[in-house]
Amino acid sequence: TLLAGYTIDITDRILAEKALQESEESYRTVVSNSLLVTFKINREGIFTLSEGKGLAKIGLQPGQVVGVSVYDLYRDYPVIIDAIKQALNGKLQRHEIEVQGVVFDVVYTPNFDSSGNVIEVIGVSNDITERKRAEQALQENEERLRAITSSAPDIITELDQNGTIVYMSRVLPGFSMEEVVGKSFCNWVEPEYHSLMMQSLNKVFKESVQQTFQIPGLGSKGELRWYRSRL
Repeated sequence: TLLAGYTIDITDRILAEKALQESEESYRTVVSNSLLVTFKINREGIFTLSEGKGLAKIGLQPGQVVGVSVYDLYRDYPVIIDAIKQALNGKLQRHEIEVQGVVFDVVYTPNFDSSGNVIEVIGVSNDITERKRAEQALQENEERLRAITSSAPDIITELDQNGTIVYMSRVLPGFSMEEVVGKSFCNWVEPEYHSLMMQSLNKVFKESVQQTFQIPGLGSKGELRWYRSRL
């Protein structure tokens, strides 16, 4: 009895498979230790990857939702469902979404095969909760400040380093906000005082030194008036 067979060299294939496995293991090590949340969703909407320390903030463990449908998990978040559908149709998506009190900046990137077909969606979520809280606090402070300044008897003005008016609590009768905001203070101050104003402005910005001076400028009826200013 004879036994026939053949032998082929598969060294390259074995090495390639080993390199791929090592690459995937390295990738999982990186994403699992990242503060970002990284996930993959296949064509059927099933999670095939879910990693990152940020998952703990919404009560999940790495890999916990693998095998779960995104349409079931986030059925109460239509913004997420729509973004997934759009990404599976080949369109890059990005939005901010709050999940269980945590605000995420999420990017959904479609992954294509060699034929141009979407095979999965790769997502990255970044926790921006603290940034959003800081932005909200800043906005609230600005609103309170504007409420105070708008009722103050003095005219309160904000200038940038070029002397452009970026905010004014109120304008004199005969003028409108549109005429003033976004324009240079030079439009309302006598030319011979422009240099004094710019020198004072530079001292405030560069040296944080308060400046007080008196300058002539246009009044409500176009007449020349004197104003005492403090920067």
